[in-house]
Amino acid sequence: MNTKKYTVRIRQEGIEKPTIKDFDSLDAARAFVRGQWGGADCIDSNISFHNDCATYDLVNFDLNDLGTFSYDDAGFREYRFHGDYSSTFHV
Repeated sequence: MNTKKYTVRIRQEGIEKPTIKDFDSLDAARAFVRGQWGGADCIDSNISFHNDCATYDLVNFDLNDLGTFSYDDAGFREYRFHGDYSSTFHV
């Protein structure tokens, strides 16, 4: 039985205490992150990204667990979520 929790800590500007979201599976965490995703240009590190509303810190997993980094022919770094074959996000 997998007891590992995948956690996203959400920090909103002006709110001192972060919101904590725990997920029982990596797939559930991936679905949440995709829903908050602001684009690859909003990646702060391998364990953090932001959108217009908040900063999201990943605990017990990182962006490599959710997707793949690569480079296109022009040398732009891209990010694609696992299972997403319809779009690529430039970094």
